[in-house]
Amino acid sequence: MKKPIMISAFCIALAAALLFWGFRWSGSIPPQEEKTYGLTIQSDTGSYVMQLRKGMQQAADELGVRLEVYTQSEARQADGLAGAVLWLEQPSAEAERLKSLGIPVSIVGQTLPGFACVLGDAESAGKQLALYALSQADKAHIVLLTDDVDEGAAARSRAALAVAKAENVAILGYLPDMGLPENCDLVVTVSQRATLDMIQRKRNQTFKGMVLGVDTGESRSYDLEEGVIDAMALDSPYAIGYLALYQAYGLANGDSVSNDYAKVLLATRENMYLSENVKQVFPLLH
Repeated sequence: MKKPIMISAFCIALAAALLFWGFRWSGSIPPQEEKTYGLTIQSDTGSYVMQLRKGMQQAADELGVRLEVYTQSEARQADGLAGAVLWLEQPSAEAERLKSLGIPVSIVGQTLPGFACVLGDAESAGKQLALYALSQADKAHIVLLTDDVDEGAAARSRAALAVAKAENVAILGYLPDMGLPENCDLVVTVSQRATLDMIQRKRNQTFKGMVLGVDTGESRSYDLEEGVIDAMALDSPYAIGYLALYQAYGLANGDSVSNDYAKVLLATRENMYLSENVKQVFPLLH
């Protein structure tokens, strides 16, 4: 009779000990705080920022961190973040402010000395446009319109120029309302303003040759379908956002400052509906 009583008493004591130490142990570990990363944007409308946010959210989910989005007027709320991504026309002041607070910063869409940046691969885009032009027309009838109106256009110009010079393709600096050689059958443009100019000429039938260029914005899919542009170099805002969040996370964990480049798609009427391309050509649908 004593043996069962002793076993019961032992079990009760063991249960009490487990209960006591169990509560003490769980109570001694503070809950782990979720790290928050911020995206500060110029405006919260448009397909580009929508895909940018989706790419960043994908990266945030993979990394187990939280993503918050701020407009420029809300930027002060970003204080205390683990890291920040800026998509602004003029990011310098906000980047320096965050840096002074010890917050790692990634810049989207342009370079800024002293900061890590993520951009579309503009040099690859320029090279792809020039090489595609050579596959579509006799080089004697191709004209490359260079332009340095912005950082991306200048990079595309440099890469396209290298190809054009090697192949003795005609090269002209872009000017609004400029004339073109009479024998021109294909124009390569490297800036949005030159691309839109040539598209308007196609619509007005003042130019009837092929046009290769860059992203025309929200009308990109319509322009390709209509045939007023034959090939268009498109950045992937989804990929840029994805890389930017990973870059900010890496900076917060000791990575050195560097630039990352997202792959560019050369979209045509033949490949625009392929499953791997529709996100860039039709961003509002995905």
